[in-house]
Amino acid sequence: MGRSPRNIRGFVSLECLLLSAIMVIGLIPGLVAVQKAHASELSDTAFGIEALDQSFSYQGLQYLRGVDECSAGSAGSGFGDEFDGRIVIRRSEPGQESDPDPDPDPGSLPHGISYFAFRLQDAVGAEKYVKYDQIPGDVRDPAFPVQFFEHAEEQLRLMGMDEFEVDDYIIKAGNRHYNNEGDETSTDGWPEAGNSGNVGGPDVIDLTLP
Repeated sequence: MGRSPRNIRGFVSLECLLLSAIMVIGLIPGLVAVQKAHASELSDTAFGIEALDQSFSYQGLQYLRGVDECSAGSAGSGFGDEFDGRIVIRRSEPGQESDPDPDPDPGSLPHGISYFAFRLQDAVGAEKYVKYDQIPGDVRDPAFPVQFFEHAEEQLRLMGMDEFEVDDYIIKAGNRHYNNEGDETSTDGWPEAGNSGNVGGPDVIDLTLP
């Protein structure tokens, strides 16, 4: 006795259902791989945009009439862009575990120096202030300004202000200020450019790195 057309249709429907289920199950790993690839590429794009540095700075101008008398001046300004997130890319050899949170370089600033300023004093305690900005590269050593002590003192001598020596300095890195030890500090006691929180103003002489 042959099978009825109804039974044949039932077997065909069951086979189609099994084949469809196998195909769907087989597609799942591929779709997951595509999803991970898209997410990875979008993350790379986001990290690339975040890595763009919008930092800027420009020097102020100062006109000295005579030795110590400032007749006109305009303050400089600057902004140090901080990274909004955290990008960590580490590769390790097979079987070698990577350090999930490596220790930062001891004594290094968390961001590159955007400017630094010197306080200079003479024998009677008179004070002068000079500022260097437009620091090239990503300098994070808090001792970096020390090499410019003599340059600042020489520039003041050329302006007729003799016997001034560097007494202290302050560093701007990122959105924070640091002392000569690399510890976070404030601009209290330093002349500020308006309400910007940055060292500057007519009492500060802007110098350029030699």
